[in-house]
Amino acid sequence: MAFSYEQILHAQYEGLNEEEAQAIYDLEAGRHAEDAHRTTKAAHRILEIDKAREALERRASGYAASQQQAQSNRFGLSRDELDVAKASGISDEQYAVNKNRMQQMKAAGYWDQGRVFK
Repeated sequence: MAFSYEQILHAQYEGLNEEEAQAIYDLEAGRHAEDAHRTTKAAHRILEIDKAREALERRASGYAASQQQAQSNRFGLSRDELDVAKASGISDEQYAVNKNRMQQMKAAGYWDQGRVFK
């Protein structure tokens, strides 16, 4: 079975945490040994990990938002249409049925800007 996006994001986040722990260890070891090269290298690595974590968090947020939209929009309605359905007191499904009916009437020439023909 293929990995889910959630599993991939989680694995990347855990990997960054492990890398950060190692970089912090290297920073402290270099600091105590008064090794400027090791300390500087570890400090730079910590900054790189922070940037990678921020990028990963943006990706995770975007993925979560797309999943929310897909779940709340199973009938292919826009956010505005979902709001209209809610304000009208009808279900998303009934709004989608009505929308399809109106589009079919328009295509068949039975509907034009609120007037019914034929």
